Amino acid sequence: MKIVCTGSYYDQGLAHGRAAKELIGENLALVHQIITSKRSDLYTYTGYVKKHFKNVFQLEPYLEEEFAGLSAGSGYSLWDIMMLNANFYFFADKIVGAPEECSVIVAGPRATLDHKTYFIKNRDMHERFRSVVLERQFEDGTWISEVNLAGIVTYPGSAFNSAGLGVSTTGVWSPNIPLDFSLIGNLKYSFSPHTLVRRFATVDEVLAFLEGKYPYKISRSNLFLIDQTKAVRVETTDRGFRVCPWEDDLLVGTNHFHHPDLLAYNPDREGYPSTYQRYERALEMLKKNYGAIRLQEMLAIASDHKYGVNCLCRHGENGTGITVCSTITCLEDRMSWTTETNPCLALIPSGHGYE
Repeated sequence: MKIVCTGSYYDQGLAHGRAAKELIGENLALVHQIITSKRSDLYTYTGYVKKHFKNVFQLEPYLEEEFAGLSAGSGYSLWDIMMLNANFYFFADKIVGAPEECSVIVAGPRATLDHKTYFIKNRDMHERFRSVVLERQFEDGTWISEVNLAGIVTYPGSAFNSAGLGVSTTGVWSPNIPLDFSLIGNLKYSFSPHTLVRRFATVDEVLAFLEGKYPYKISRSNLFLIDQTKAVRVETTDRGFRVCPWEDDLLVGTNHFHHPDLLAYNPDREGYPSTYQRYERALEMLKKNYGAIRLQEMLAIASDHKYGVNCLCRHGENGTGITVCSTITCLEDRMSWTTETNPCLALIPSGHGYE
């Protein structure tokens, strides 16, 4: 579902809520199911949510306005919208039991046939959450395209703006990284991908903004920043972050770190083979087609099934991740294409070259 959102943030939330009411209800039910299945201390958890958004609303007042619009448009309470937008349900019992995994794959001008910049976001989760595309238009003439879970605006999986800046994320899941829950409600900066594409036009502008700002946030993640000249993976923990630039106009990120300073945090390969096999397979396919990569090759990567349950296009076998949506973006064309399910089910690649 694509939703055009114009006017104030309240108006944008109102349009989103009205159009996606049923999908928001499905996603909210899944959040409560996850929390219940983890047997979490709901009192403690809801306390985290309240502290978090009290802090976030001070940092980003637009969010409180947009939440109010989402509530009015969908008919769900403001508290429901807050619960949906607080991604702590992944950590509700302080054990990562249902991680948002994901893969991001970038091919820049030297690697592509048309010398344009493409990036993929495969959003992998352990429940089949429903997605929407938000086409945001602002009075100053700028616009943003975001792909997100219905009802959620705090952490779009993939976004780009009219200036040609793209942003995406992947989680990093490892028992080797402790979570500092005391940070909830005490962060001094907001690092929502939406905030970045709303405020900045280039990778360098975002990096200048991030410089010296610690801690990053409670979760561990890879933040991808892409424009028409460069791409970087910003590897983050609650202790700070490191920046890894692309190599030969190629960049891939799954659910582990690559910077030497952060390798000790990584999960072991035997315990979590998926993150390593997806990374290696995406890089293999990019290099195989280097200099001749087109939209077709990017679709083939997003839809790839090598390594079975550990593949890039995931179907949830044996309790593993599910690719709930996939987006391919071309920055120079200011266009993206999104599937609301596995990419292999939306567009089926066939013929020579897709082995």
